[in-house]
Amino acid sequence: MRRLFWLGIFILMLVPALAAENQGPDARTAPAPESQISQWQQLSANEQEKIKANWEKFKNLPAGEQARIRQNYQLFARLSPGEKRQFVERYHHWQKLSPAQKAGLAEKLETLKKMTTEERQKWLRKYQQWKNLPPEKKRQVLQRINQNRR
Repeated sequence: MRRLFWLGIFILMLVPALAAENQGPDARTAPAPESQISQWQQLSANEQEKIKANWEKFKNLPAGEQARIRQNYQLFARLSPGEKRQFVERYHHWQKLSPAQKAGLAEKLETLKKMTTEERQKWLRKYQQWKNLPPEKKRQVLQRINQNRR
């Protein structure tokens, strides 16, 4: 699964080079970086086929969606190695969630988006306090919440 994620990132690295196909002969003659060629050659035929299929899907997306994906890749490319690692860990965590859990998180995100700046800052302060609580204290708080619900 992790390898497929990196394959997705790799195809996004190839997007600018492959997009040159549509920009005329001068753009196509620009050499691809050797590291990308080497990475490509190290992939199995099956992996290369998956990337090619994803490229075809990408080419068929509306221009706005392609632009959004390119922009997200540029943002990802600017992250430090530690930030990239953290992003990948969060992505893998997200993939493991059930559809119901994902829907619940999406709802919470929408709630956060609707908050005023002050409300969001207050919520973030409380969240930081929660994160910094020792595990035993968290258990006690959760027990009190559950008792109050009964």
